[in-house]
Amino acid sequence: MNPHLYKPFISFKNSNFVVIVPNKFGIADNYHLNPYVISMKTVHYIFCVFLILSSVSFGQNYVEIGTGTVSNTMPVYSYWNYSWSALIYNQSALGEAKSITKIGLNCTNGPKTVTNQKIYFKLSSNSTFAAANYEDPLNTGYTLVFQGDLTFQTGWNEITLLTPIPYDGIQNIIFHWENRWGTSYGPVFNFTTSVINDNKNCGNDVNFPPPSQTGYLNPYPSSLANMRFYYAGSGPATPTNPIPADNATVVSIATDLNWTLGANTTHYDLFFGTDPQNLPMVVNNAPAIPGVNTPRALYWLTPWYITGKSLQGMDHNRKFLHYGNLRLKL
Repeated sequence: MNPHLYKPFISFKNSNFVVIVPNKFGIADNYHLNPYVISMKTVHYIFCVFLILSSVSFGQNYVEIGTGTVSNTMPVYSYWNYSWSALIYNQSALGEAKSITKIGLNCTNGPKTVTNQKIYFKLSSNSTFAAANYEDPLNTGYTLVFQGDLTFQTGWNEITLLTPIPYDGIQNIIFHWENRWGTSYGPVFNFTTSVINDNKNCGNDVNFPPPSQTGYLNPYPSSLANMRFYYAGSGPATPTNPIPADNATVVSIATDLNWTLGANTTHYDLFFGTDPQNLPMVVNNAPAIPGVNTPRALYWLTPWYITGKSLQGMDHNRKFLHYGNLRLKL
């Protein structure tokens, strides 16, 4: 298939550039752009790369839950000197069984260091909290998976767990986070709006909140922390470092679309389209270059996603990204 079939060309009309992107069927799609920048707000094209497994070695994969940009200090919840918070991540987003070795949070104001943090987890069929009470992790079936200090840089930060979470692919994961930093105004993270009681918190400036102190269910700004769940798998490792970046808006039209391939990937297939269930192929079985990949015959004006497949044809490591209202899926 000729990759130049999808190359846009630019004309000038009514004081705007019109970028015309021919599609597979020879029908042109027009984008009216500012001459210098592009902010995709209504177009929802998708581009997909299928990554093909190269060996049985293990690469780092992750599931990412949440794409929002709501600002919140949970789960550290450093609006207070001392605090706790609890969050539920649903099985429908977590997917199949896996051994989770790290979790990740997307900080927006790093670097920030917080001391004396504890993270507990347990598996549960509960998808919401019935009350805003303290979870009392030592007496209600939780397991301690982190204890110590954390420094958050701007961007995604990985937290290595003391013991892997043996996720069963059936239940939900509840995290209970305790903050005994003794100082306020720490890291801020990206969250996604929530309309259910899948999070709660409680704070105190004098001491760690006693069990008798009740917190708040789905407190303002009513959102759940965006989180990554890292695990080792024999499939292609999850692609990383997409450019344009997650949630980017008003990006120069000169920007090259690229991403970094992970371990266990030797080839990829590239798909463009608007329906993730029915994407036309534009590149077939292209060799995967270790590190950064840029399909220079194509333009990022068409939104895209990357996913992986094993030699048996199973999909792996699908990740959604958004910038503006443009939908990307990695």
